[in-house]
Amino acid sequence: MAGVAGIDEARVVAEGLARQRGSTLAETTPTAISDPLFVFCRDELYGEPTFVPVAEDPNGVHGFCNLSVAAKVKQDGGRPLHGWTIWELPGALWTAEFHVVWKSADGKLVDVTPKPDGETSILFVPDETYPDDFDFAARPLNRRRRIRPDLDRAAVAASMISSLAESQRAYEAKRASKVGLSLEEWMERKVPNDRMSDQIDTVIRAIGDLEEYRDDLTKGANYFTPDRKFIALNNEAFKAMEKLKAMLAQGGGNRG
Repeated sequence: MAGVAGIDEARVVAEGLARQRGSTLAETTPTAISDPLFVFCRDELYGEPTFVPVAEDPNGVHGFCNLSVAAKVKQDGGRPLHGWTIWELPGALWTAEFHVVWKSADGKLVDVTPKPDGETSILFVPDETYPDDFDFAARPLNRRRRIRPDLDRAAVAASMISSLAESQRAYEAKRASKVGLSLEEWMERKVPNDRMSDQIDTVIRAIGDLEEYRDDLTKGANYFTPDRKFIALNNEAFKAMEKLKAMLAQGGGNRG
């Protein structure tokens, strides 16, 4: 974050951020770098992920990595290294959040920004294209990708066909031919949508729209007056997140 005078003011804002955590998704550090996660980092962030330890630091303030690292550099030397923290909502989505860590004089990376959920490490994708003095207020928006793979409609349709009795198969093939489709194409049309994937995509769109509009309103500051559009987008994102939470709690592995 940016737009605050210094560490003391940042601590006040950080307390407010902590109070809001109950209304957000319970994302955490991925436990491993899977092949799909590596592809996400390569395609969207143009770098390779690495685990970076989180260390308690007296100058660290949750939500203000730029100020936390600046204070660390002033006290102990080294330099800031910008990049992306990867958060995971297991089974649902990854979020890449622009971040900065401390790089010591001997090249070690340390995240000196406190983590309210107690993470002892983060998954970080460094990006050396951002200079040490990069204006954090101009940081890019978060990027997200659904973890849950697309439904293999052809495979589901094939399974449906294999379970049909001979008479049912003939009946469905006749209906398919009337509209110029093969039996396989016809049955693919009958495969229900993956409700979980659809809801994850809805959450990604809703949060993205909210963050983009909030970025326009704040223009690098931490305080702004919510207007009607912001309130509407915030409500839409909140409802989408709550629905996704409920679906995950009920067992998001089921499709249809």
